[in-house]
Amino acid sequence: MEVPFQIRALRRARGWTQADLAKYSGIPESHIAELEDPDSGPPSVQILHKLCAAFDVGLLVQFVSFSELVRRESEFDPETFNVVSFSDDNINTEPQTAAISTMVP
Repeated sequence: MEVPFQIRALRRARGWTQADLAKYSGIPESHIAELEDPDSGPPSVQILHKLCAAFDVGLLVQFVSFSELVRRESEFDPETFNVVSFSDDNINTEPQTAAISTMVP
């Protein structure tokens, strides 16, 4: 799954320009263009966190075997780029929040 394509898809799904994303993320607009270019290097985790905050989404990084990577790539659906923001996600988090709060010292 190519990160540049997902960044572009998330930005466009929100109707934002690159300037808008730069403003919301605190990342220079020239760097936004680079982040959306698949020929540029991968973004740092710090940049990904800024993008997550701007898009109001989470970041999931997972180590997988080569066979799992191939399987996921072969089953790729571009629709997965359109991620709903946390504030628009209609999920009941009360049980999970309660369980997490009991684990915190």
